[in-house]
Amino acid sequence: MTVLLPRRSRAAAGRPAPGCRPAARPGPRGAFRTARAGAAVLLALTLAGCGGGDSDPADPPTTTPTTTTTGEPTMDPHDDPTTLAVNDLASRLDLTPEDVTVVGTEEVDWRDGSLGCAQKGMSYTQAIVPGLRITLKADGREYAYHQGRSKAPFLCENPTQ
Repeated sequence: MTVLLPRRSRAAAGRPAPGCRPAARPGPRGAFRTARAGAAVLLALTLAGCGGGDSDPADPPTTTPTTTTTGEPTMDPHDDPTTLAVNDLASRLDLTPEDVTVVGTEEVDWRDGSLGCAQKGMSYTQAIVPGLRITLKADGREYAYHQGRSKAPFLCENPTQ
């Protein structure tokens, strides 16, 4: 006696039926493709943000001293920080700029956003900030002015750095 068994279908044999695409296989290859596509989208968005406007690099914009949202004055890139410090101290002490002597100007890397003039109860960004330490003398006393990045120099009465 012969027993006839039903024939196995192609799907049951692990092969797709004719005209059908196999489903995507999970695994490292699929994850790599997804990550690569995500990276391409991120790169495209980043580059789109870098697009230049109609500005001419030979014609830089003119700026005037303004106040930032933190209330700290910024300076015109053409202003000399030492001259600004001398003028500020002369104004504070009711002197002429000629009565103020520049003792020294030193480039420094401030260890945080306090620019070497930390105040109790305040928190500051924890990043190195390039700047200047300007030492002035007037009426027999020395004064420290600190400056960082594009901020105007300011009188630091109690330097911490």
